[in-house]
Amino acid sequence: RRCFRLLVDVLAHQILVDGCFSTDPHPGNLLLCPDGRLGLLDFGQHGTLSLHQRRWFCRTVVAVASGDEAAMARQARELGMHTRHDRDSTLAFHIGTPWSGNLGTKMKHLRTLRKEDPVLARGEAALLLPFRPIAIIMAMCRTFGVHVHMARAFLPVARNVLRAESAAAGPSWKKAMPPPASSNGLARSSSSASASASSSSSSSSS
Repeated sequence: RRCFRLLVDVLAHQILVDGCFSTDPHPGNLLLCPDGRLGLLDFGQHGTLSLHQRRWFCRTVVAVASGDEAAMARQARELGMHTRHDRDSTLAFHIGTPWSGNLGTKMKHLRTLRKEDPVLARGEAALLLPFRPIAIIMAMCRTFGVHVHMARAFLPVARNVLRAESAAAGPSWKKAMPPPASSNGLARSSSSASASASSSSSSSSS
């Protein structure tokens, strides 16, 4: 469980703070060191996010973690996603489900949505790429019987990034943040997850 906590913390830092992340963090690319550090190998497949894109992800994390349907729908529209009827509930479902790790339990609803309000455009491809490592890590967690809601686990990092931007921009910064959600993700990420990455390997200790 400690290793998964560390892995989630590192991924949150890579996506939301660094804007450079591995897109293939499968078990073969992880190395558990004898001293407890976690090595991340092979950054041949990686993605990058601009500052604007990282802001979008932070706002999305806050919206999903707090269960704010209107905010999730707004984030989906900003992404460029739209459906036949552009219902808030449909957009919120598509933007929120990838973070929860329980798509299997929602397949019936997904099939209904595909008939009633199908997705016509999914939006900016670069902003969809981080969901690949998120899905891989959630699958590993499920394999070992560890439940993780990634948005709740990413929430402390996302809030710290948004607060830092708010402080830097001063009173003109107007983006409202939903009230704090109860954190029952796998881990509470620190304000600066201890992580470092290079093109060949990276390690971090909790």
